[in-house]
Amino acid sequence: MKKSLQVLFNRPLLYEDGVIYGVRVPYDETKAKHLIDYAVEWLIGRWCFTQKHDGKVEDITRWIDSNGNIYSSWAVRRLYAYTAALATQTYFRIDEWWVDDDCNLENDVEITDPNEYFNTRCVLEEDDYKTGYNGWLQVYQKLVSRYQTLTQLGPTHNEMLLDYDEQEMQGEVDVYLQYLLD
Repeated sequence: MKKSLQVLFNRPLLYEDGVIYGVRVPYDETKAKHLIDYAVEWLIGRWCFTQKHDGKVEDITRWIDSNGNIYSSWAVRRLYAYTAALATQTYFRIDEWWVDDDCNLENDVEITDPNEYFNTRCVLEEDDYKTGYNGWLQVYQKLVSRYQTLTQLGPTHNEMLLDYDEQEMQGEVDVYLQYLLD
């Protein structure tokens, strides 16, 4: 058995090519420090931008919204992703998890099996109940804290803002226009 770090979402992230309930990565102290940002920016932010707001992610540094606007600023994408995580109430927990020795953790291993997700979640929540620890709450508090820090710092004045509410409103307008055309 080998140790990994596991990110488990409170609900599945639905992509066009499948569902992700969480991910497992090789255990590493330095990765542990950046795992929250990875989960929020790359998994939740990308999911919300592409699936909910019809954006396109060419790579981690180039996001294009449904109107063709290009966002390449790290601060702008990070603020959008943290806003999306809180607005959609997509939370997660990070735990150490043991996997079989033959499990290949060289690349991120996505948790896509609903039975594995449910069983893992039950084990973790039972442990939380016994110990009084709440893995969901711990990460939620960090999300709120980082979101507040990002909104106070804000992106520089010359960057185009990737605003979650603006993307949400554009999506509603697109749906309404489609309704009128049908």
